[in-house]
Amino acid sequence: MKKINVFLIAVLIIFYLTGCSTTSPEIYSFVENEYDDRTATITFVHNNNLGVLLINYDGIRLPAPDKNKRWEPVSFPSGRVLNLRVNVYNEANVGSSGELLVDLFLVPILYSKKMDKNIDFHCPPLEQGKNYRLTYNTRPFGRGSLVLTDTSTRRVVYQQRL
Repeated sequence: MKKINVFLIAVLIIFYLTGCSTTSPEIYSFVENEYDDRTATITFVHNNNLGVLLINYDGIRLPAPDKNKRWEPVSFPSGRVLNLRVNVYNEANVGSSGELLVDLFLVPILYSKKMDKNIDFHCPPLEQGKNYRLTYNTRPFGRGSLVLTDTSTRRVVYQQRL
Protein backbone atom coordinates (compact mmCIF):
# COMPACT_ATOMS: atom_id res chain seq x y z
CA MET A 1 0.00 0.00 0.00
CA LYS A 2 2.85 2.34 0.84
CA LYS A 3 4.43 1.70 -2.61
CA ILE A 4 1.18 2.58 -4.37
CA ASN A 5 0.89 5.89 -2.46
CA VAL A 6 4.48 6.84 -3.32
CA PHE A 7 3.88 5.93 -6.96
CA LEU A 8 0.64 7.94 -7.08
CA ILE A 9 2.32 10.98 -5.55
CA ALA A 10 5.19 10.72 -8.06
CA VAL A 11 2.73 10.52 -10.98
CA LEU A 12 0.82 13.56 -9.73
CA ILE A 13 4.01 15.58 -9.34
CA ILE A 14 5.18 14.65 -12.85
CA PHE A 15 1.77 15.54 -14.32
CA TYR A 16 1.73 18.85 -12.47
CA LEU A 17 5.21 19.77 -13.71
CA THR A 18 4.84 18.62 -17.31
CA GLY A 19 1.22 17.79 -18.13
CA CYS A 20 -0.08 21.33 -18.13
CA SER A 21 2.60 22.70 -20.43
CA THR A 22 2.16 20.43 -23.45
CA THR A 23 1.46 21.95 -26.84
CA SER A 24 -0.54 20.54 -29.70
CA PRO A 25 0.39 20.82 -33.38
CA GLU A 26 -1.53 23.03 -35.78
CA ILE A 27 -0.90 23.40 -39.53
CA TYR A 28 0.12 26.84 -40.78
CA SER A 29 -0.18 27.63 -44.48
CA PHE A 30 1.68 30.16 -46.60
CA VAL A 31 -0.66 29.34 -49.51
CA GLU A 32 -3.03 32.19 -50.35
CA ASN A 33 -5.97 30.02 -51.43
CA GLU A 34 -6.83 27.52 -48.70
CA TYR A 35 -8.48 25.23 -51.30
CA ASP A 36 -5.35 25.07 -53.48
CA ASP A 37 -4.05 21.50 -53.40
CA ARG A 38 -0.72 22.37 -55.05
CA THR A 39 1.05 22.37 -51.71
CA ALA A 40 3.71 20.50 -49.77
CA THR A 41 4.45 20.54 -46.07
CA ILE A 42 7.66 20.84 -44.07
CA THR A 43 8.06 19.90 -40.42
CA PHE A 44 10.88 21.84 -38.80
CA VAL A 45 12.48 19.40 -36.37
CA HIS A 46 13.61 20.81 -33.02
CA ASN A 47 13.86 20.01 -29.34
CA ASN A 48 15.36 21.73 -26.31
CA ASN A 49 18.98 21.21 -27.38
CA LEU A 50 19.12 21.06 -31.17
CA GLY A 51 16.97 22.10 -34.06
CA VAL A 52 15.61 24.31 -36.82
CA LEU A 53 12.90 26.94 -36.41
CA LEU A 54 11.23 28.81 -39.27
CA ILE A 55 11.50 32.60 -39.08
CA ASN A 56 10.06 33.68 -42.43
CA TYR A 57 9.26 32.66 -46.01
CA ASP A 58 9.99 35.18 -48.79
CA GLY A 59 10.11 37.90 -46.13
CA ILE A 60 6.72 36.96 -44.67
CA ARG A 61 7.21 36.35 -40.97
CA LEU A 62 5.68 33.30 -39.32
CA PRO A 63 3.18 34.60 -36.74
CA ALA A 64 3.23 33.41 -33.15
CA PRO A 65 0.85 30.48 -32.58
CA ASP A 66 -2.00 30.56 -30.08
CA LYS A 67 -1.31 29.58 -26.49
CA ASN A 68 -0.49 25.85 -26.11
CA LYS A 69 -0.16 25.46 -29.91
CA ARG A 70 2.79 25.09 -32.25
CA TRP A 71 2.98 25.35 -36.04
CA GLU A 72 3.59 21.82 -37.27
CA PRO A 73 3.78 21.23 -40.17
CA VAL A 74 3.98 24.36 -42.30
CA SER A 75 2.37 24.27 -45.74
CA PHE A 76 4.10 25.88 -48.77
CA PRO A 77 3.31 26.21 -52.48
CA SER A 78 4.81 23.28 -54.40
CA GLY A 79 6.77 23.48 -57.64
CA ARG A 80 8.83 26.59 -56.88
CA VAL A 81 12.02 27.48 -55.03
CA LEU A 82 11.38 28.50 -51.43
CA ASN A 83 13.49 31.20 -49.81
CA LEU A 84 13.32 30.38 -46.12
CA ARG A 85 15.01 32.10 -43.21
CA VAL A 86 15.53 29.65 -40.36
CA ASN A 87 17.09 29.73 -36.93
CA VAL A 88 19.53 26.89 -36.35
CA TYR A 89 20.56 26.19 -32.80
CA ASN A 90 22.69 23.71 -30.91
CA GLU A 91 22.65 24.11 -27.14
CA ALA A 92 24.14 20.69 -26.36
CA ASN A 93 26.32 20.70 -23.29
CA VAL A 94 28.96 18.04 -23.33
CA GLY A 95 29.31 16.58 -19.87
CA SER A 96 32.55 16.27 -18.01
CA SER A 97 34.20 12.89 -18.30
CA GLY A 98 36.29 13.40 -15.20
CA GLU A 99 39.48 12.78 -17.15
CA LEU A 100 41.51 15.96 -17.49
CA LEU A 101 43.16 15.03 -20.81
CA VAL A 102 39.86 13.99 -22.40
CA ASP A 103 38.05 17.15 -21.21
CA LEU A 104 40.80 19.49 -22.35
CA PHE A 105 41.64 17.98 -25.74
CA LEU A 106 39.24 15.35 -27.04
CA VAL A 107 35.82 16.77 -26.09
CA PRO A 108 36.28 20.17 -27.83
CA ILE A 109 37.50 18.43 -31.00
CA LEU A 110 34.81 15.77 -31.27
CA TYR A 111 31.72 17.80 -30.48
CA SER A 112 30.39 20.79 -32.34
CA LYS A 113 30.22 24.09 -30.54
CA LYS A 114 27.10 25.83 -29.33
CA MET A 115 25.37 27.68 -32.12
CA ASP A 116 22.40 30.00 -32.55
CA LYS A 117 22.28 31.51 -36.05
CA ASN A 118 19.75 32.75 -38.54
CA ILE A 119 20.46 31.19 -41.94
CA ASP A 120 18.99 31.55 -45.43
CA PHE A 121 17.86 28.13 -46.64
CA HIS A 122 17.24 27.95 -50.39
CA CYS A 123 14.84 25.06 -50.59
CA PRO A 124 14.42 23.39 -53.99
CA PRO A 125 10.92 23.04 -55.47
CA LEU A 126 8.83 20.59 -53.46
CA GLU A 127 6.57 17.95 -54.98
CA GLN A 128 2.84 18.45 -54.68
CA GLY A 129 1.23 16.51 -51.84
CA LYS A 130 4.53 15.43 -50.27
CA ASN A 131 5.61 15.88 -46.66
CA TYR A 132 9.17 16.79 -45.72
CA ARG A 133 11.29 17.18 -42.59
CA LEU A 134 14.01 19.82 -42.19
CA THR A 135 16.64 18.84 -39.62
CA TYR A 136 19.95 20.21 -38.43
CA ASN A 137 22.63 17.53 -38.40
CA THR A 138 25.80 18.22 -36.47
CA ARG A 139 29.17 16.78 -37.39
CA PRO A 140 32.31 16.13 -35.44
CA PHE A 141 35.00 18.54 -36.63
CA GLY A 142 32.44 20.64 -38.49
CA ARG A 143 29.52 23.03 -38.48
CA GLY A 144 26.86 20.59 -39.67
CA SER A 145 24.19 20.93 -42.32
CA LEU A 146 20.50 21.44 -42.93
CA VAL A 147 18.94 18.28 -44.36
CA LEU A 148 15.57 18.16 -46.16
CA THR A 149 14.12 14.63 -46.20
CA ASP A 150 11.03 13.19 -47.89
CA THR A 151 9.12 11.63 -44.96
CA SER A 152 7.47 8.84 -46.98
CA THR A 153 10.67 7.51 -48.60
CA ARG A 154 13.19 8.82 -46.02
CA ARG A 155 15.27 9.97 -49.00
CA VAL A 156 17.44 13.07 -48.58
CA VAL A 157 16.12 15.60 -51.09
CA TYR A 158 18.53 18.45 -50.40
CA GLN A 159 21.40 19.21 -48.06
CA GLN A 160 22.90 22.64 -47.34
CA ARG A 161 26.16 22.85 -45.41
CA LEU A 162 26.55 25.63 -42.91
